[in-house]
Amino acid sequence: MAANGNAKTMRPIAITTLAVLLLAALPALADFRTIDEAHEVPFQYLVLPSSDFGTLRFRKCASCELISLQTTPETAYSLNGETYTLRAFGVELQRIRSTAIAAENVVTVVERLATGTILSVTVRQ
Repeated sequence: MAANGNAKTMRPIAITTLAVLLLAALPALADFRTIDEAHEVPFQYLVLPSSDFGTLRFRKCASCELISLQTTPETAYSLNGETYTLRAFGVELQRIRSTAIAAENVVTVVERLATGTILSVTVRQ
């Protein structure tokens, strides 16, 4: 009988301890901040920069505002998992634009928020 009494006393202590630990972890949750933002862009609303240090422009929809962000030589361009230079990526996008499935493609543009620069531009078919 004494063992059953100990179990009843231990349960509230365990619950209280768990609650205190959870409350102690809450400030850590508040410290998260967004570093990068991914934009999903319809293929037809993407305009590539003309050089490595250029401006990539896009709209998220036909009536959405035009967004302009800076690219750098470190900006990565990839199509179906394969990495391309800016120039080669542009050639591949032109090839895709001439196909009927171009409108179905979505481009993912990843922006580094602190600098307003583009980290990557990715197309998956």
